[in-house]
Amino acid sequence: MFSGWKKYRNVKLALGDQLNQRAYLHSKPLLIHFEINDRCNLQCIMCGRRSDSIPRDTGELDPGLIKRIAPWLVYAKYVGLAGNGEPFLHPQLFEILEILHESNTVPSLVTNGTLLTRECLERLMGIGASILTVSFDGGSKETFESIRVGARFDQILDSLEMLSRMKREKNSPFPVVNFLVCIQEKNKHELKEILHHAKRLGVPKVDFQTLFPFTDEGREYRIRDLGEIHRIFAPVFETSQTLGIEASLSPLAFGLQERLQYEGREFTPGLPLFCENIWQTLHVDVKGNVRFCCFWIGSCLGNLSDKTIPELWNHPDFIALRDKIAKGIIPEQCAHCHALEIHNPEKIHSQYRIRMKHQND
Repeated sequence: MFSGWKKYRNVKLALGDQLNQRAYLHSKPLLIHFEINDRCNLQCIMCGRRSDSIPRDTGELDPGLIKRIAPWLVYAKYVGLAGNGEPFLHPQLFEILEILHESNTVPSLVTNGTLLTRECLERLMGIGASILTVSFDGGSKETFESIRVGARFDQILDSLEMLSRMKREKNSPFPVVNFLVCIQEKNKHELKEILHHAKRLGVPKVDFQTLFPFTDEGREYRIRDLGEIHRIFAPVFETSQTLGIEASLSPLAFGLQERLQYEGREFTPGLPLFCENIWQTLHVDVKGNVRFCCFWIGSCLGNLSDKTIPELWNHPDFIALRDKIAKGIIPEQCAHCHALEIHNPEKIHSQYRIRMKHQND
């Protein structure tokens, strides 16, 4: 009850911070994103691991670091475990999940789905509330396996069907399973089929995003025209409504000015801007370093091994970045980011109401 009150109060404080575009935040992070490891068992054609500019195979996040910051986890709506690797390869993953459970926060894992054995799923269900987002990039075996190289389409379907049966047998909604789909030339004709797989497997939500051009193959298969992306997505969205599945679209690598131009609008310098990542999410890499967001490649703000979350959340550089964005100045590293948008109080209020509803459910 006490921890629930802390989350409730933090969401209300965050609403005030965002509506007023405060640079120094009264709230604590609503979301905490840990890069749990940077090892993987696949060779997906568009993955940043295949780029020389992205670190990989450097290690795993230390559970001790999460224990150290546990007092602040209770304020977060959920904690994301993802990054540049497959979380189920972390040898201490379930120890981390137990720490998060004891901190009364909901872990959200992004996985390629290849390691979801019965034993693994039973342990995951035993943790309690959790979210499992499965990267699902094809409606057919041929397309799926040509993108997610090293994965077996049928094996992943079998694992998800097994999980669906286990949840029914135990009368449990957890883990909630969502799909994450990377739209590209290779799979754009199979997006409806992915929705039908989701419906059959009891997946309530599918997040579609466009391909981020990390690799040569990624640049080759990237759909570069924003209008085409929306034309592709329109019938997919209609199908999702028919099936009763929530669907969203995130156009990665399309900056604010590109998106406004597509809408027939012009960017006005000085117009107040907003970024959910900068006002809501604390991003932590595998070494415990805190950066502005998962797309930021510059220097870190500090390390959670010797700094507290409040110290880093209102670090002078964080304050300066929020102030710049609030004044309508687009930082160089944010120029092509999908998350930067015009400050919209109505949208912020809408998301607040959604969070309050989930808090009460």
